[in-house]
Amino acid sequence: MDRNRAIASYAADYTNHPQVIARHDRMVSITNAIEVDLYGQVAAESLGPRQISGNGGMLDFVYGAFHSRGGKSFICLPSVRETNTGQRVSRIVPALDRGPS
Repeated sequence: MDRNRAIASYAADYTNHPQVIARHDRMVSITNAIEVDLYGQVAAESLGPRQISGNGGMLDFVYGAFHSRGGKSFICLPSVRETNTGQRVSRIVPALDRGPS
């Protein structure tokens, strides 16, 4: 990477800044979710009190793509998940469990 002009590296506070993201025309944000509810709330980092992943800037990219000229934002997830016992459980729920983000 050293002195290679084809590669750029920037701090996350720059790359994840919504206004910087929005400067890219036709920006597309594709984000993975764990669960969604019928109110439109999205759990992307935890399921109830259980942390699944770290804070990743999902909102920054959703906001940035929304404000990009011609941009779009997609929040994607499989409709079901399988528990340890093999039971299939919907990821689309009436309301999120207390504690998700």
